Amino acid sequence: TSFAEGLRHLHGIIRTVVENNPTFFATVPVMCLRLSQQLDQIGSGVLIQINNRVFLLTAAHVIDHYENGDFLIPGKERYVPVTGKCLSSPMPLSDRRLDDRLDVACVWLDDNCVDHLDLSRVIVYRSDVYLDDSPERFEYGFAGFPFRKSRVKGHLIKTELCIMSGMEAKKSKYEALKLKPKFHIVI
Repeated sequence: TSFAEGLRHLHGIIRTVVENNPTFFATVPVMCLRLSQQLDQIGSGVLIQINNRVFLLTAAHVIDHYENGDFLIPGKERYVPVTGKCLSSPMPLSDRRLDDRLDVACVWLDDNCVDHLDLSRVIVYRSDVYLDDSPERFEYGFAGFPFRKSRVKGHLIKTELCIMSGMEAKKSKYEALKLKPKFHIVI
């Protein structure tokens, strides 16, 4: 196919990934109400249900803020406290989260927190999540509420969902087109 046809095909795939991805609707901003009563956005997470339990999946570097105050996520009428059992990847020996190759965390939300979640949010199910790590070519979508793009004034929060999507290709595909990948992800 021509380059233009390839771009049209890619655009169609990306549009499908973005428009039909329930994960984007299950992505929530995570706020921290600090002990000083200052409200800050510290990251985002995804609500997922596994075996009749609801979890908030996020990054360990977000959970690291937990000692600074209460976590809040969108509720029915206001932001509600994140309550439940938390599990996080351990801090590396270097004591620098940047050295954490996993940087993952989850909170098993208790029933009270789940009962007060925002009804406009979607909770994705395990079956909605594709976890195969060896496809020939695969489309990816990422969504989040970057804290650097949020504005908090008193208890008024302005934040927006940012979406990035693309396709994975083998290194040989890049080399055949005489392209160099802009970045490499090592896991």
